[in-house]
Amino acid sequence: MLKKILTAGLALVLAFSTGCVNKTEVKKTASYEKDVLSSLVSDYRQEGVLTGMSADLCVLPKDGFFDETLLESEYAGLFCETDREVLYAKKAAERIYPASLTKCMTALLVLESVPDLSQKVTVGEELMEGLSDSSSLAGLIPGASYTWKDLLFALLVPSGNDAANTLAFHVSGSVSAFVDRMNEKALHLGMVNTHYVNPHGLHDENHYTTVYDMYLLLNALKDYPVFQECSGQMRVSITAEIPGEEPSVQSFVSGNSYLRGYTVPPEGLHIVAAKTGYTAQAGRCLVLMVLDDEGKRYFAEICRAPSYEALYQQMNQLLSIIGQ
Repeated sequence: MLKKILTAGLALVLAFSTGCVNKTEVKKTASYEKDVLSSLVSDYRQEGVLTGMSADLCVLPKDGFFDETLLESEYAGLFCETDREVLYAKKAAERIYPASLTKCMTALLVLESVPDLSQKVTVGEELMEGLSDSSSLAGLIPGASYTWKDLLFALLVPSGNDAANTLAFHVSGSVSAFVDRMNEKALHLGMVNTHYVNPHGLHDENHYTTVYDMYLLLNALKDYPVFQECSGQMRVSITAEIPGEEPSVQSFVSGNSYLRGYTVPPEGLHIVAAKTGYTAQAGRCLVLMVLDDEGKRYFAEICRAPSYEALYQQMNQLLSIIGQ
């Protein structure tokens, strides 16, 4: 009986959502719907997914609805959050490796858990847990104290894996406990094709998400202006307070081509938040929050682009769909 209730309830949610499908395509069955329902039927303990999916969200049309040859990148999505319309999707329900896009979930949990971001956190031994010196690091100083907000800057601008570990530890008491919370939050948001094993995104076969699940995550982050502030900066400086020494200022410059001014988005569009990701297995990845001149909000995603240059070229091609 519980399975029937869950299945029927979510089917109604997805069927009667104003959704992101054009009215003429309402009869098309969303491929994501099948995945969600299948997950609920096979594991009815996932009741929390109904909370996330009960909101008025974009719903994917059937596979093949959009021209997948439009972009060379393997996975992509463009969602109008304001109109709740999917403007483009390519393999958006297939699993991908998120690399440092993972840090968007890390940031969300910090923002939900910490009421005062001006409070200070002391960096400890958790700093390099599971990391090597060759991974992406912000260079946080062991024993130094930073504000939560500065650690968010270190997480999102230079994409510091050490910042991810530090934030995870101080939110949950251990990195592993934080990862458990990441997976609980993913389920709550309806991200049923997502599983995390760390807070930073270093490759693991059991660490994955989808373009659509990333949309659900970005949709949750839109309500946090601090995320936009911390992820939309080209250059930032943070302060490390070291016992017995003068404060040390550390500066970071984003590697994002848009934020650095090397790539210009299509006319009338303004990037308000961004996160990049890269591993050999994930390829080049980028997610954006974008506003147009009318104030409409969009989420744009490209994953597994073949090169850094292609990532931004194809993102502009994707953004050019807006207004067509």
